[in-house]
Amino acid sequence: GRAWLNPGSETAGLHLVLRLPEGVDDRTIEALAYQRGVLTRALSRYYHQHRRNNRGLLLGYACVHETGIAPAFERLLGCIEPAITRTGGPAVSMLDAASRRRPD
Repeated sequence: GRAWLNPGSETAGLHLVLRLPEGVDDRTIEALAYQRGVLTRALSRYYHQHRRNNRGLLLGYACVHETGIAPAFERLLGCIEPAITRTGGPAVSMLDAASRRRPD
C-alpha cells in the first residue's frame, strides 16, 4: 500500500543537469568528455528533433566514488572552458564558483 511510498526530497536523485551557455554545442562537449574518460549525455539528445536551445549535460553520479568526482569535473571543465572562450563568453571556472558557495 501507500505506507511504503515516501516522497523524495529535492536533494534525491542520481543525475545532475549542467546547463551550457549559448553557442556551446553539448554534443561536442559530450564527445570531448568521452575522449577524456568522462561519460555524460548531451541534454539535446532528449528533445524532439534535437532542439539546440536546450543545451546541457546530463551528469550521472550514482556509480562514481566521491573521490573521483572532483577529478572528473576538472577533466569536464577542460572540455567546456575552451568552448566558452571560443564563443566569446567568460571562461569562469565552475569549480571555483562552486567552492565560493560551499561553507568550509
